[in-house]
Amino acid sequence: QPGYPQQPGMAVSYPQAPQYPPSVPMMHYAPAPQLMDDLEEYVPLPTKIYDVTNKVEQLCGFIWCPCMGCNTQKLLLDDQEVMLKTRNLLFSNTQRRPYAQLGTVDMITQACGCYALVSDFAPVNENGEGGISPGWGCDGEKVTELVRELQDRQRKRGGIAQVRRLEYLFNKIVHVAQQLPQLHKELGIDYTPKVPAIVEGATVFPTKQLDVSSCLEPFLGCSQTLLLDAEEMTYTREDWCTTFSRKKEYSQIDNVWMAKSCFCYRMALADEMLFSPGWGCQGQKVGQIVDEIRTRVFARGAIGQIKKQERMLKQIVEISEEIALVERQLGIPASSAVKASTLEEDVQQVSTKEYDVTDSCAACMGCLCTCGLAGCTSTKVSLQDDYMMMTEKNNCGVMDLKQPYGNMGAVDHDKT
Repeated sequence: QPGYPQQPGMAVSYPQAPQYPPSVPMMHYAPAPQLMDDLEEYVPLPTKIYDVTNKVEQLCGFIWCPCMGCNTQKLLLDDQEVMLKTRNLLFSNTQRRPYAQLGTVDMITQACGCYALVSDFAPVNENGEGGISPGWGCDGEKVTELVRELQDRQRKRGGIAQVRRLEYLFNKIVHVAQQLPQLHKELGIDYTPKVPAIVEGATVFPTKQLDVSSCLEPFLGCSQTLLLDAEEMTYTREDWCTTFSRKKEYSQIDNVWMAKSCFCYRMALADEMLFSPGWGCQGQKVGQIVDEIRTRVFARGAIGQIKKQERMLKQIVEISEEIALVERQLGIPASSAVKASTLEEDVQQVSTKEYDVTDSCAACMGCLCTCGLAGCTSTKVSLQDDYMMMTEKNNCGVMDLKQPYGNMGAVDHDKT
C-alpha cells in the first residue's frame, strides 16, 4: 500500500469485500418422501395412415352416380389428433378430433362376419348403420388394430394422461413444501406452515366385473356385462347376431342416474349405456352400481381435478410465503410472491340452493292416468357445491340425477 514500507518476503493482506449474497450453511435435508413413479418421457407418437375405404359402398356409389367417381376414406393418426378424410370427384370432407375429445372407440362384430369401428366421428345409428368398416367389411384384424391403436393413443394423450400428470405435478409441489421447514430450521426461522404438506398417493380403484343381464337374456343366448376398470368403464352386449362393446373413460362420462318405471322397475343409465339387471326390480343392486360408477366419475372426472387444482394453488401460495421469509433472512431482494387474495378470487365457494321445478300439469296428468296410484310427481333441483342434483319423486319411487358442473354443456332458456 502507498506510504507503508514493504520488506522483501513480507505478506501483504488486503480487506476483503463482504460476500453477497451471504453464504448459506450446509444443510442436511430429510430423506425425500416416496412419490408416485415418474411420468413417462414424452415421446412423439408416430404418424400412421390407414386406408379405411369400404369397397361395397365404393362400388354401389360408383354404380349409382358414376360422375362421383370412386369414394375413398383414409384415417390419419398423428401425435395429437386423428383425421378422417373422405374424398371423391365431387366433394371432400375432413373431420379432426383431438385424442382427448375422441369419446369412445369400440368395435362391432356381426354374425355375418362383418366388423366395424365405432367412434364419435363415425357413429352407428339404432339400425346398426354407420361406423368404419374397411375393405369388404370382413377384415377383423385391421379393425382390431385400428381400435387398439386409437385406444392406446387415447391413454397417452387423453383424459387418463391428464389426470396422471395432475397427480404427479401436485405431489412434486408438496415435495418442495416438505423440504422448506428444514431450510427454516437451518436459518433459524420460526415459522409454522398454514397448509400441511401431505403427499397424496394415486387413487387406484379395484377392477370389478358385474353381470347386468336381465333374467330372460341367458335363455336367449344374450348377455350384458359391465367391467369397471381403474380408469375406464366397459359395457359389452352379446346376442346371436352381434357383439357390441363400448369403452369410456370415467372423465368423459357426463351423468350417471337411476331411472324408475311403473312401481318397482329400476334402470341404470350412464350416458347412452342402459341396463336393468335381473327382473328389473332389484333397486338395491341398481343403486349400488350407480353409486360405484358415480364415485369413480367424481374422483377421476372434473370434480376430482378441480379439487386437486384448488389444493395445488393453496400449496403454491404457502410455498411463496415461506420463500419470502428465507429471502428476508438472507438479505436477498424479495421476489414477487403469489398473494392469497388472488387465490381467493380464483377459488370461490358457492352456497347450496334448492328449487321446486315440478310441472303441475304433468303431475296431475300422471296422477289421473294411474288412477291416483302414482300420486303427484314432484321434481326438485338442488345446486350443490360441485354438482347439480335433480330428484323426481312419487308413490312409485324416486329417480335422481347427479351431474357435475364441469360436464354440463349449454344451459339455455326456452320460452314457448
